[in-house]
Amino acid sequence: MTKQSNEKKTLEVLEALASPVRLQIVAILKATPVGSMGLNTIVDGLSAFRKMSKSHICEQLQILEKAGLVQKRRIGQFVWYSLQGDRLKDAGETIEALMQMVVGKDKKTK
Repeated sequence: MTKQSNEKKTLEVLEALASPVRLQIVAILKATPVGSMGLNTIVDGLSAFRKMSKSHICEQLQILEKAGLVQKRRIGQFVWYSLQGDRLKDAGETIEALMQMVVGKDKKTK
């Protein structure tokens, strides 16, 4: 993977995580002990914090899926979602590298 495509993917992840609703979805999925969760359970988990329609939550899940953070699996008539940890890890490593560049530059200028 080229540096530019890695940066683009990191940007997609950051944009996807730039919403409090999507961050809550990630937190809910991370908290599940079985590794995946049904759509209705996610809706129930979010409704404890805010009033949202099921369609709005589905839109938010689609954004997370497009960024590669969430995987959707259909089993019969049910839809299950799970986190894709590698994408989060890659983005975190890129952010750490960027922070080191910034901190390193700050140290040189002081």
